This record gives sequence, structure tokens and C-alpha cells, in this order.
Amino acid sequence: MKVKILFFSLLSEIVGKDEIDFSVKSESCTVESILDQIYIEWPLLKDWDASMLVSVDLDYVGRNVKVVDGQVIALMPPLQGG
Repeated sequence: MKVKILFFSLLSEIVGKDEIDFSVKSESCTVESILDQIYIEWPLLKDWDASMLVSVDLDYVGRNVKVVDGQVIALMPPLQGG
């Protein structure tokens, strides 16, 4: 299964890219299981886990949401005012 993952702000600096196509190791997975796989490749992202905002196909979601092939997952640091 493949999903597209978008990284925003300083998270994209950690990864070195704004987006990636990511192959998921299981056909049945959740946001949390995908994050666990991403943290293996980019361990510094895990430092932001507690405050990271996650959306799937433009909707903010919790970590237990199931993900299907072709969806877009966006990872964002906490929103900042300005």
C-alpha cells in the first residue's frame, strides 16, 4: 500500500523534503502504525509526536484512524500565532 505524506514547517526540515510517497508494510494500518514506520526512518520526528497535528485527506484525525491506499497524510507541528 502506498500513501503520500506531506511535511510542514520544521518537520520538512527534519526530513529534508516537503512530501514523500511512502510504502506501508501492511494493507491494514492506522495513522499510528504509519507514524511508527516513519519514526524508524526519521527518528528526530518522534520528538514532535506529542504535539504533532495529523490530517488524512484534509481532515484532522486521531492516531487510531484507519488509512487506505492512496490517501494523503499531512504532518504539522503545533500551530503558531503571529
